[in-house]
Amino acid sequence: MKVLCLYGSPREGGNTDILMDEFVRGVEEAGAKAEKIYLRELCISPCDACGDCYKEGICSRKDDMLYLHSKFMECSRICLSAPVYFLSLPSQVKGVIDRCQVYWVKKYLLGEKLRESRGKGVFLSASGTKSDDVFYCAEKLAKVFFNTLEYELIFSRFFGGMEKKGDIIREFKGRKEVKELGKQLVYGPKKGGSSNESIC
Repeated sequence: MKVLCLYGSPREGGNTDILMDEFVRGVEEAGAKAEKIYLRELCISPCDACGDCYKEGICSRKDDMLYLHSKFMECSRICLSAPVYFLSLPSQVKGVIDRCQVYWVKKYLLGEKLRESRGKGVFLSASGTKSDDVFYCAEKLAKVFFNTLEYELIFSRFFGGMEKKGDIIREFKGRKEVKELGKQLVYGPKKGGSSNESIC
């Protein structure tokens, strides 16, 4: 089994990068392969609503999104890690999600089936804000992203009050939980596995 691990932070070595590294350790300890992709290193143009994909379900933009398309379809498990910026996800992540419009077109306008069976997804996030509802919009967006790709978001794990780079290191218990999520995603998680108050 291969788990696609999308590092969504624009900051190298930041809190959500550290969380994802813990998750990867769990995946690998469970005997699966983790493929790491750092979205900040990709060149992905924003969707400009040109409408070309409505014709044949193919995006006219030729950039690194082509690489992601192949990865989305060959994996059955995806983990997305990203911080919360202004109650949403960073532009590096949002740009990828917007370019997934092509999958919506394939499914709902062209009637194509993307996958034989739904994949499984995990969302990891951190925010400098400690408010209980700071992750609500970001998780909603992550859920839409996974659903569009025909993945089910089965786990979300959030950490508030992570303002400075590396603050997550002090969350020993939380990082251990994230590592266990990596194992559970491989082994087959039990239903209803969000470890935070969640929309899922």
